[in-house]
Amino acid sequence: MNKLKQLFNQKSTDLLSIYLSAGYPSVSKTLEVAQMLDKTAVDFIELGMPFSDPLADGPTIQFTSEVALKNGMNFDQYFQLAKDIRDTTSLPMVFMGYYNQMLKIGPETFCKRCQESGIDAVIIPDLPAEEYERDYLALFAKYDMTISFLVTPTTPLERATKLALQSSAFLYVVSDNSITGSAIEKNNDLEHYLTKISKIESSTPKIVGFGIRDKKSYQTACSYLDGAIIGTAFLKTLGSKTPNEEAKYFIDNIK
Repeated sequence: MNKLKQLFNQKSTDLLSIYLSAGYPSVSKTLEVAQMLDKTAVDFIELGMPFSDPLADGPTIQFTSEVALKNGMNFDQYFQLAKDIRDTTSLPMVFMGYYNQMLKIGPETFCKRCQESGIDAVIIPDLPAEEYERDYLALFAKYDMTISFLVTPTTPLERATKLALQSSAFLYVVSDNSITGSAIEKNNDLEHYLTKISKIESSTPKIVGFGIRDKKSYQTACSYLDGAIIGTAFLKTLGSKTPNEEAKYFIDNIK
């Protein structure tokens, strides 16, 4: 059974996901960090496929992607890394990448390789939900592959509701109309936005991303919705002289 579905069947609050750039600071280090995260309170990981032209990545994730690409990261390495993570950890995994990456190797090949390597779900920010429903819904179902769509503070409630229902993994709730790495600030606009999303009637978990960087922002996200994703703040720990120790300390402070 899809591991992410299993997780959500067992746990529905205070979920924590960590974003990793595949191949940063190296392929072997990415694997080591994933194995370390499996021993912490992290619930699932997003394994980012580095891309040269991202949509909303801030400086830190752009930098880690550049390093990974210089390290030779490609789809063959990515899927092998995912398989190694699957073979040595129990963490559900989410592919994070872009539409033309999927098209480059072919949608069916993409889904097949995701399944074979242990990927449970995908986030493809530039894949329109309408195209997914028309062209890929049956294909994803064939390979038991789930998908998450994104909503932002400017997404109309009617569309946000539709995207929640179309998301077979979780609804990715972008906290701010900004880029990754910006700080989440609790204010009336944020509270109104997260409250609005929380009232959408859907069994799909709602996970907050962008700007979650410490225990306070994590708890703020979890007080409204089902969990949070941390990317930039965690990736910064991997640039230290003792990345595994710093990364574990970071997670322990969050949870």
